[in-house]
Amino acid sequence: MKTKLFLFISLFMGLVLASCNDDDDYNISTDPILGEGSVVTGSADVTATTATLHGTVKGLGEVAPSSYSVGFNYGYTQDNLKENVTGSLDGENITASIAGLPDGTTLYYQAFVTLQKRVTYLGEVKSLVTTDTKVTTSKAEGVSFNGARLGLSASGAPADAAFGVVISPDGDEEAVHAGLVIPFADASTLATDVKGLVPNTTYYYAGYADIGSGIVYGEVMSFKTSEYDFDVENDLVDLGLSVKWARFNVGASKENETGGRFGYGDVSGVRNSIDVADYASDNIYKTVSDMANSAWGGKVTLPTADEFEELFNSCTKEWAEVDGVGGYRLTGPNGNSIFLPAAGSRTMNAVSGNGVEGRYATGSINPSDSGFAVAYRFSTGGSSRTTTPLYEALSVRPVSTARNVRFDKNLLFKTWVIDYNEGECKVFNGPVWFYGTDDSWRTASNGEPVVGDSWLWDADKTNTWAFGNCTGYMTINADGTITVKNQDGEEQTGTYTLDEAAKTITATVDLLAPDNFVSPMVENRKNGIKILSLTDEKAQFGYYRDSEPATLSVNMIPSGK
Repeated sequence: MKTKLFLFISLFMGLVLASCNDDDDYNISTDPILGEGSVVTGSADVTATTATLHGTVKGLGEVAPSSYSVGFNYGYTQDNLKENVTGSLDGENITASIAGLPDGTTLYYQAFVTLQKRVTYLGEVKSLVTTDTKVTTSKAEGVSFNGARLGLSASGAPADAAFGVVISPDGDEEAVHAGLVIPFADASTLATDVKGLVPNTTYYYAGYADIGSGIVYGEVMSFKTSEYDFDVENDLVDLGLSVKWARFNVGASKENETGGRFGYGDVSGVRNSIDVADYASDNIYKTVSDMANSAWGGKVTLPTADEFEELFNSCTKEWAEVDGVGGYRLTGPNGNSIFLPAAGSRTMNAVSGNGVEGRYATGSINPSDSGFAVAYRFSTGGSSRTTTPLYEALSVRPVSTARNVRFDKNLLFKTWVIDYNEGECKVFNGPVWFYGTDDSWRTASNGEPVVGDSWLWDADKTNTWAFGNCTGYMTINADGTITVKNQDGEEQTGTYTLDEAAKTITATVDLLAPDNFVSPMVENRKNGIKILSLTDEKAQFGYYRDSEPATLSVNMIPSGK
């Protein structure tokens, strides 16, 4: 222990003194550079007489190469790794090669890192077999928004070899080799349909042959799933509850498909690590780690445990099978229903409970232990909220309050005034509301749970500092002209351009706004003003404010109303 402590102090002293400034101000750290799990033994590329060994190490990024050595111990029995070979380090990847090996021989190997020639850290012991077996990864076929057909070709493999693919969200070769294992059911057909993937995502994969005493991999290839045009009218079901529920799971295309299984915050659905550092560590609703939101274009989010309890407590439940898939049929107070498959869960590469238990993700971390997430489970025996390790991959059934409000440009063509007259508002709570910079028609009109700066403060009429003088009017004509009379009494006529897809309007004159909206006017004339909502009776026009970034909504009603 004293030797290790001295080593860490002396090593860090050398590093820090070598980089200190002219004033000789420096701090000494006695934290260990490496620890348990820092060194990982990886895969091996083999021929009949050679082996290229792979491994990884985390923590040497700031350490001088002269302070450590890397390589592999190896031998012909698992408990006698007497030989070693020096390796090279590229980033975090350790590589070394051994030649002159006997054909068809099993070799055991173990990555190592030695610091200052004194302290050695070891990875686990793995095995390989020298062989002429060759695997060629095939190009992905039939790529859709939730799957692809992946395969391989092989030569020189023994008759009892098993085949499959490994798949990963990361492109590093070792990450792929350690990725989710998908074995082929039939060795006579060296391909399989991989399902449960998410739209618009790049996946990396490689074919493999398991020849009993070792695994031979093909080259790493990649494909990207197609986009999915989520339809809030047809893909969400109104059960008469506080939220709408998606018709099927993420990774599925219909209700009886199990879909993907997702670790907490894993937006790919194929991560199989049991290291909690590879997963989210806080609540993930409407964040980049929200698996539902990420998969379906910001129109949905993960449900809460409360929403699951509302679903199971307020609906009629019936255990049923849909095309051979077991699960619950839940019928809401309004008569509409959804089906939740009992897809079980996955830890690393092993699926358990499929067909007898449902385990569904929420977006909540366990407040008393951040190594676990809040989930919801059900079986024929009942249902309840529960907690699961972050790495346990669960089903995802999104929820949303999203709508699909049609944008009708003809509703713009009238004279508008700010909804504030003699200290009173007729329609809105206040004449000016404050939204986030990423708010738009999608959030204000459609209620989509987009990721980003999205919030609302509906300032009321008492906050006069927020809007100032609100007199004037604005006439928008169907012929592309616009007339604005602002608070100074001057009437200006110009032209405008309407972007119906983006729901923005850009004009050659300043649109109507309170008199204290001077600062954002030039910016908004250039980039367009967001139309946040529009009906025959009211409209919201969103100006970007750069001083304290926000979208300032001027809430208007037709003149004379």
